Order: sequence, then structure tokens, then C-alpha cells
Amino acid sequence: MGLTEPVSSGTNVHGHTKIDDTVELPVKSGIAALDISPQPKTKKSFNRLYVGLSAGPDYNVAASFKYARLGFNAGVVLHYYFKPKWFVSAGVTYSKKLYGATPQDYSGTTSSYLKKIDANCNVLEVPLNLNYAFVKKKNFSISATAGASSYFMLKEKYNYRYANPSYDKEKVINNENKHYLAVMNLGALYQQPVGNRLILGVQPYAKIPLSGVGAGQVKLYSSGITLQLTLTGRKK
Repeated sequence: MGLTEPVSSGTNVHGHTKIDDTVELPVKSGIAALDISPQPKTKKSFNRLYVGLSAGPDYNVAASFKYARLGFNAGVVLHYYFKPKWFVSAGVTYSKKLYGATPQDYSGTTSSYLKKIDANCNVLEVPLNLNYAFVKKKNFSISATAGASSYFMLKEKYNYRYANPSYDKEKVINNENKHYLAVMNLGALYQQPVGNRLILGVQPYAKIPLSGVGAGQVKLYSSGITLQLTLTGRKK
């Protein structure tokens, strides 16, 4: 009888029926798995509301571009940002409109002896403007402005100047004339922080008539520069 060799318990003599009885033990690692899933983007907050005061000189001239005079304006201004670079402006401004007009500028004058009409008007102006900050840095911004203003004439005083001064006369009108969206506003606004929540603004502007204003329906052009000091609201 022939001798047979011992077979190990983990080995099958037949290759095609070989069973792998190797056991894999878990290996502990000190390295945590990386989370590579995309993270949600967080919206950057910005100040939406600015409320402040404005004041400055106001240069006025009628359509003939004669007898221009310097007045002033002062009021309350509000800026509301609906995008980081886009905002609307509104407010209420008291304006002292001083100017001279020729008979051709002034509606309703027929006398050939009338030489000039001097106007001194107290006006409540309500502007509504759209602004875009085409330059926006950490320490300053520059915005372009376009919009329109309505004029509410509080008091109008007109001095009619004739060739013969003895015929000169004065006319005063109170709270009679209202002109909605009477002028188009164009301008630029430079803004710079001057404190924790304060912003200093400088705004050169021009106002182009869309209709006549006052008792004489004068096409009145205005230009000037205003200083603004605004307080920022809460970030949203």
C-alpha cells in the first residue's frame, strides 16, 4: 500500500475547487475621510439703507440763458440698495430758486415795454433717482445718477422790470403751482466712509426741464453740487 502525504487544512488539492479562507481584519486609520461635496454659497451681506442730510448751492437759468442767479437747497436724502451696486434715491429738498427771465422765457407776457422778470421762488422738490456704482472700492465709490423731480411751488415772487421803472410791479403767488416730474436729473455721486457708520457724499448734478414751472411756465435749468452726510442702516 502506497504512502500519502498530509494535506494542510487551508489548502484544497484541486485548483479549480480552491477556497480562499483568508480573513481580512479591519485596519484603523488616524486620517478622517475628506468631504468633497460642494458647499452652499453664502450671500454676502451689505448695508441696504442710508438716511441723511444734503445741502449745497443751486445755480438757475431760464431757457434764454440770461440772468442766471445762484440759490441754494437743503433737505433729507434716502438711499436704498437693492443690489450691491444698484440703489434708488429719494427725499425732500427745500430749494431757493433765484433767476431772471426775458419776456420770451415767461409765458403770458405781451407788453413790448417789459424788459425782464426777476424770480424768487421757494420750492419743495421731491426727487426720485436710480443710481449705479460703476466704481466700488473698500474706501470709496462713484455712482452715476439719473431720474426726475417734482416741484411744489410754496411761494413765488416776481418783479416785472419795464423800460420805464415807474411801471415796475411785484406779484406774489402762494401754493398754487405743482409740477410732477418736471425736470430730469443727471449727476454723479462720490461716497467715502468718515466713521463707523457715517458716509460723506459729494454730488454734482444738472437738472434739465421737461416742462415749464411756476406762474410763467418757465423752462428752468439748474446745476450745482450737494454735500451729503448719511447714516448706514443694518446689514441684510
